[in-house]
Amino acid sequence: MKRLTEYICLTLLVMLLQGCKSSQEYYSMLPGSIVSFIEQYFPNTNIQNADETSSGGWNVELENSYKMSFDKDDQWTSISSYGQYLPQVLLYDQLNPTLYEYLLGMDATEQVYSISRDAQQEKAVLNKYYVVYQISDGTVKQVNTD
Repeated sequence: MKRLTEYICLTLLVMLLQGCKSSQEYYSMLPGSIVSFIEQYFPNTNIQNADETSSGGWNVELENSYKMSFDKDDQWTSISSYGQYLPQVLLYDQLNPTLYEYLLGMDATEQVYSISRDAQQEKAVLNKYYVVYQISDGTVKQVNTD
């Protein structure tokens, strides 16, 4: 009986380890443009998980609490950090200039912990409010979340 228990435990351990991918395996399965994006804005960061979505996009989780989603064209749709703020260079390079300038005018570029975008808008989430840029008319609106 003891041998059977040991065998079962060993088999389960092997199965568990086979299911775990290394960061390099995740990097190799992602499209090159997503890898370049991660290397540019989150250098020297390991990938903890990456899954292809049913629509052909990707969800990527980095080791340092960043999560991001990409559409089928490998363009980011959301980037969130849990416990830290997003890099300023990412905001500068990736947000619409009108939205970035609004955040800069509020001295809030160091307080953004999540950004998202779709065909209608871009959104930057801060601690007690979020700021939305409407693509159709170029307006920016701040919404308090209290």
